[in-house]
Amino acid sequence: MEPDKTMDLFCDLLQSSHRNCAIIGSAYVERCLQYALVKRLGISEEDETYKEFFSPQGAGKDFLAKAKIGYLLYLYGDSALKDLKAIAKIRNEAAHTWDEFSFESDRPAALARNFSLIDRYVRKPTDELKPTAANTTIKDFPFWFYDENVERMKSHPRGRFILTVRAFSYGLWSVKPEPSRQTYF
Repeated sequence: MEPDKTMDLFCDLLQSSHRNCAIIGSAYVERCLQYALVKRLGISEEDETYKEFFSPQGAGKDFLAKAKIGYLLYLYGDSALKDLKAIAKIRNEAAHTWDEFSFESDRPAALARNFSLIDRYVRKPTDELKPTAANTTIKDFPFWFYDENVERMKSHPRGRFILTVRAFSYGLWSVKPEPSRQTYF
């Protein structure tokens, strides 16, 4: 999914069941992660090695493998990796339980309460939080996006999950193809 189509996705996440929200939101973060890895590595999706690596039998087939590779490539730091691991746990719980899945259940709620990326990069719009010429990298921006309902959404596990998915989509779609030993966010 292209970045300009994401608002439809986020509207769908708000209206879907908790299970669908967890599975679809996680799948979208995984797609964004794969896009960022390919961009950072400077390879084409047509490359044979790419196809083998990301195939259903390849080493990069699962969400956590992609998350760890992104960390090793300095796409993000420790707190973002922790959030990605929590997204994977939420997704697995939603996908592998026969019981009704809810973000309000103990484990998903605890995981969502500990998301940290949104506390740094998602804000309610205010005049004093504007990017300036001094903000040369995405990591330095005072925020990545804003939402009028951010405080209400941050107060609920499902809202925190959706805002975290949104933050990762923005950060990962913004990755540049230069190799670096400095984390991107």
